[in-house]
Amino acid sequence: MSIYTFPATRFVRNNTLDQQVEHIRSEYVEFQREFTAGQMGAADHELADLYHSIETYFRMRKKAGINVRAVFSEVQKKNTDRGYYECE
Repeated sequence: MSIYTFPATRFVRNNTLDQQVEHIRSEYVEFQREFTAGQMGAADHELADLYHSIETYFRMRKKAGINVRAVFSEVQKKNTDRGYYECE
């Protein structure tokens, strides 16, 4: 089972982490601009771009040797312990 929604981008190979973090920030700024303007469809697209950029960051971290699945599991446990999740 993949932890990623989107396919890998060339930025996994070409960007530094600093560049990717800046890209994440710029995608958030674009989302915020569209959301504030009430352009919900455009805001949704920008937020999906942000999600994709974050996935790219985690692909880069995985390439650097970080166990991304473990990070996600630890965060899920932390949030479960805090009672954040709805019972389904």
